[in-house]
Amino acid sequence: MTKLRGLLPTIIGLFCLNNHVLAQSLLDKRITIDANNQRLSDILKLISSKGNFYFSYNSNIIAYDSLISFSAYNRTIKQILDQLCGNQYKWQQNNNYVILRKATITPPVPVASPTPSAENYTLLPVTF
Repeated sequence: MTKLRGLLPTIIGLFCLNNHVLAQSLLDKRITIDANNQRLSDILKLISSKGNFYFSYNSNIIAYDSLISFSAYNRTIKQILDQLCGNQYKWQQNNNYVILRKATITPPVPVASPTPSAENYTLLPVTF
């Protein structure tokens, strides 16, 4: 019985480590997909099926009417999402889910140059 008590923390630690490793490796998992003239939502279903995970997203952010063609061979899920979604979406992994959100695109902030003042100019005499 005392041997089991000593092993219990080790078993719990290994279980937690295993879950952590599985969660970390989801976006690093390599898959191959080939989709021709399909909706983005269908391509996401194909990726989740091959990657053995689920996408979670608001259906209003996915363009249902446009058809796209997309191929990726032996690429990580993160690489595929980067290539497929670009900067339009951002994602977050949570256990066996990848949560997609519409990316907020912030406009570039113009950098204002200081207005020159009369103090900054040097007047040179001009001769003709």
